[in-house]
Parts: sequence; C-alpha cells; structure tokens
Amino acid sequence: QMQDRIDRLTGLLMEERQARRAAQETTRALQRSLEDITAQTDLVVRDSRLEEYLASLHSQMNALRDTVILLKNDNDELCYQRGQIQTEKELAVDRAMREMKKQEQQFLTEMRTKQLEIESMQREREEISP
Repeated sequence: QMQDRIDRLTGLLMEERQARRAAQETTRALQRSLEDITAQTDLVVRDSRLEEYLASLHSQMNALRDTVILLKNDNDELCYQRGQIQTEKELAVDRAMREMKKQEQQFLTEMRTKQLEIESMQREREEISP
C-alpha cells in the first residue's frame, strides 16, 4: 500500500511537473503572441503616423505648387508690365524725336524765311542805292 501511495504520489508529481511545463510553455507562447500583437500594433501606429506624415507632405507640396503658380503669374505680370513700360518708353522717345524733327523743320523754315527776307532787303537796298 505504501508503495502504491508512493507510486501514485510520484505519478501525481510527474503530472504536476508536466502540467507546470505545459503551463510554462503556454505562458511563453502567450507572451510571444502578446509581443507579436504589440509589434503589430506598433506597426499599425507607425503606419498611421506615416500616413499622417505623408498627408502632411502632400499638403505642403500642394501649397508649394500653388505658391510656384502664383510666383509664375506674378513674374508673367511683371514681364508684361516691363514690356508695356519699354513700349511706352520707346513711344515717348519716338514722339520726342518726331517733335525734335518738327522743331528742326520749323527752325529751318524760319531760317529760310529770314534768309529770303535778308535777300529781299539786300535787293531793295541795291535798287535804292546804285
């Protein structure tokens, strides 16, 4: 009977040891699963942050594109205005040159008129005093 008890007790200890090992293995497996789940959660969180960062970059890129478009439009407007100013300057120079030519012609006409008057006066003088 004692031997049966010892054998039963030994059997129970062996079962308990096996159950403990199984529990430890299960605990380790659960720990690994928990670590895997945590890692996957971290990946999801990182992926979410990455998506937010990419969305932010996309938004910034759109803002930069809009700024470039505005700058190009401003540049085009400035080039147009510069062309207008250049054209206005050229027109002003042309007007000034035409005015100078007109004044030159008037001066030459007046000189010719004065010359004719002088010649006329000289002939009258010659006629008066032979």
